[in-house]
Amino acid sequence: MRQRTAIPTIGPTPSTTRSSHVERQRTAFAQASVRYEVELVRLLSPDVAVTGVRQTYVDQEGKATSRGLPTYVWIKDDDWYIAVGQNTAVPVD
Repeated sequence: MRQRTAIPTIGPTPSTTRSSHVERQRTAFAQASVRYEVELVRLLSPDVAVTGVRQTYVDQEGKATSRGLPTYVWIKDDDWYIAVGQNTAVPVD
């Protein structure tokens, strides 16, 4: 397995970012859920792939509350993991 190097961040420390993210997710999903539809999978090489996803957050009644179009770059190193991700917000109809 290759050595993974931490990427320096600008802004909050990674632990602050992680804890605030976990809290936001816990609160957001207490009364809602999220659906993912994979629209694109491309192998760029045997150990690098890119995926495009349609993401929809829904409330308890199943009504869409927000949408996104995440793109992820995956790297295989014994197992696959997300190396880079970007999410574009999309207006809800």
